[in-house]
Amino acid sequence: MIGIYLQMEKMVPGTSLQQKSTPPTWLIEGPFSDLTFTSAGAEADPGTETVTQNSEHSHEYIYNCTGHGLMIPNIVDAQGVYQVDENGKQYMDLESGVWCTSLGHNHPLINTAIKNQLDAIVHAGFCYSSKIVQEAAALILSITGFKNGKSVFLCSGSEAIELTRQIARHLTGKKISMTLHDSYLGSYSSATNREHGWFIFNWEDCKSCQRQNECDTSCALLQAIPKEISEFIFEPGSSSGFVRFPPKALIQNIVKIVQKNKGKIIANEVTTGIGRTGEWFGYNHYAIEPDMVAMGKGVGNGYPVSVAAMNEKTINELESTPGSSHVTFIKIRPYPAGIGEGDSVKS
Repeated sequence: MIGIYLQMEKMVPGTSLQQKSTPPTWLIEGPFSDLTFTSAGAEADPGTETVTQNSEHSHEYIYNCTGHGLMIPNIVDAQGVYQVDENGKQYMDLESGVWCTSLGHNHPLINTAIKNQLDAIVHAGFCYSSKIVQEAAALILSITGFKNGKSVFLCSGSEAIELTRQIARHLTGKKISMTLHDSYLGSYSSATNREHGWFIFNWEDCKSCQRQNECDTSCALLQAIPKEISEFIFEPGSSSGFVRFPPKALIQNIVKIVQKNKGKIIANEVTTGIGRTGEWFGYNHYAIEPDMVAMGKGVGNGYPVSVAAMNEKTINELESTPGSSHVTFIKIRPYPAGIGEGDSVKS
């Protein structure tokens, strides 16, 4: 494993972001320990082989798999909505990182939660835990309204969505997942490959429907929903980043149909949750009650933590259904839980 450490002087209280000290130096431990990656303008120790990190080859050792071009190669500091490059130039971060830093970069409460948990316990075993996990779970359940429900802490939104999907399939015995045509459900192939085992509801025609406010249940689109739907995964508003909000009556009718056929409702709140829409969750705008909620991004304010929250009915079914332990075999760790607690308290 290669360890990378950012060396830079702390900002002096009362100074502006432009008044930073010398650019940072990246020290490498591991097979490349003979190299020191130094930002442009920084001075390395004499006799040390250096590789200057500038815009020409700043990602020479990183594979870009995001589909986005690198616009600013070397951000060295961030405060609130601003990021600062090695030359002291400020940029307003209108995307909140990757839609993650809902409370701003370097939020003191989040940083304190990270430092405190790091100095306490980072990883727990199968047979021992920490009260921070219980406290964080209680906070999550309090904002979802899942009285007597339970939570599982994970590391990514994709994991939270995948876990809730597998729980739904396990409990319902059904094998068809349902979502809207423009929804993004994470990076796992089980969610991205929708050629088999999926029913995709295309709501493009609903945008111009003259009856969208009441949404007639006799509509051919609604009538085409199969009875064998295991779960309807609703992404309330993000639509893969395009920020589209389906009609309220449409979503309510879909939920009623799926629930009538004994399917589960999952709210994908990885992007829209934790206050991003003006409510705790995007589904709050639709007056529906999901069985499970997948959270990520904003719940850790940039730290990789996610949560799968389940209501009481789902938990009771899990605890009474044979084989559930194989579906929910996920390690709960106190470190991400501690970060999530700090974010929830602040929010």
